[in-house]
Amino acid sequence: MIVFILVIAGVAVSLISGIMSPITTFKHNKHIEKLQFCVISDLHYLSEKLGIDQVAYKHTQYTETKLSEDSRFIIDAYIEQLKSEVPEIIIITGDLTHNGEKVCHQEVIEKLNKLRKAGKRVYVIPGNHDINNPLAFKYVGSKQIKTESITPEEFAEMYADFGYKEAYSRDNHSLSYALNIDSTFVLIGLDACRYRENTATKSYSGGILSDYSLAWLEKVLYDAKDKNKRPFISMHHGLIEHFPGQSLNPVSSNYLLSNSHRLISLLRKYDVKLVFTGHFHANDIATITDNLYDIETGSAITYPHSYRIVKVEDYTITVKTKNIEQVNINTGKLSYKEYSIQKTMKGLENYFNNNWKRVNGKYPDSTVRRLRHEFAKAVLAHYYGDEVMPQSSLALVSELEKSKDSFLKLIGIALKGIYSDAMPADRDVMIELK
Repeated sequence: MIVFILVIAGVAVSLISGIMSPITTFKHNKHIEKLQFCVISDLHYLSEKLGIDQVAYKHTQYTETKLSEDSRFIIDAYIEQLKSEVPEIIIITGDLTHNGEKVCHQEVIEKLNKLRKAGKRVYVIPGNHDINNPLAFKYVGSKQIKTESITPEEFAEMYADFGYKEAYSRDNHSLSYALNIDSTFVLIGLDACRYRENTATKSYSGGILSDYSLAWLEKVLYDAKDKNKRPFISMHHGLIEHFPGQSLNPVSSNYLLSNSHRLISLLRKYDVKLVFTGHFHANDIATITDNLYDIETGSAITYPHSYRIVKVEDYTITVKTKNIEQVNINTGKLSYKEYSIQKTMKGLENYFNNNWKRVNGKYPDSTVRRLRHEFAKAVLAHYYGDEVMPQSSLALVSELEKSKDSFLKLIGIALKGIYSDAMPADRDVMIELK
């Protein structure tokens, strides 16, 4: 099953059929008081103790877009920059570690404690990489050797100071929790990861909220409403499609909550408007017409290395996005930005090659090279947010859309769809919740 083909097919089908999200009318009853916080996501921290200088590790990097081997230096840069930001609260929407290795959890906690010592309040939830991960390896020469991961119980214990100890309510069937940010706002961290289903060889990247977790959530929301509190959500998996057709195929749909319709219904019932997510490594803001927003934040160790600053005041939500521009690593004659773009583009192009050649041998190399580069550019633009098709791509996309080859035509439609970024803006935006 080929990821690229499935993704573009889903995009094209959605664009052709005009699929839309369900619409419900809301009435906003109360004013929102002031709050500020930062959001980061997908740290994917990798310890150098696992052998990142070994051949076996380097073999895993051919199609990698993350700067995994530099993660410890990138996270250090985040720590220093976040220390200087005004918001006291920092929310991390999952995938704290490379593949759930215990040593990576231990080291990332040491780094996050630097924020706590600087007076920050840091709240985390797990991502699909973080728990019971069969892909937790150390690398020795040309071999991958299993290394210790952690259980859900260990996660809650290790991250007790990052939300779990402060929580006034915990879901007994997941690592979801609720805590009071202040006298008005409630942070609900939702854990929809499927780590309990992981096997010795398979790790599930998709997410689902069980009936038990949804029942727990409804009780939390009911109590919050009864006390005139303002809840908002943090979770790893996306709630709303971030590009046309994302939910229509079995690969890109793994980045969305599989029973998102049930969560959306519940959030609508209790007038919850804001959900902060990660997982796809892109900066994107998606909404449905009743002012429910999924604010997705890109990966800390993937270009453009962003974080969000969110300000809430009455009905107005302001989102500002900043990037990490300087990291203490040797990038040669390249700037850090150029180095990161080069690494990401190379990984995306290699990823395209690996998947394309399995089923599409009939196309000439010249065509594959053109499509490979356009695919990488489009995904890179989606990672950054506020996608606009460059002039250099217009002619090729137009040519593909007019092609008599049905598959090439599908690719043209899909590329156009990726660049057709719906409102609101993805990076810097003011949202009126009315």
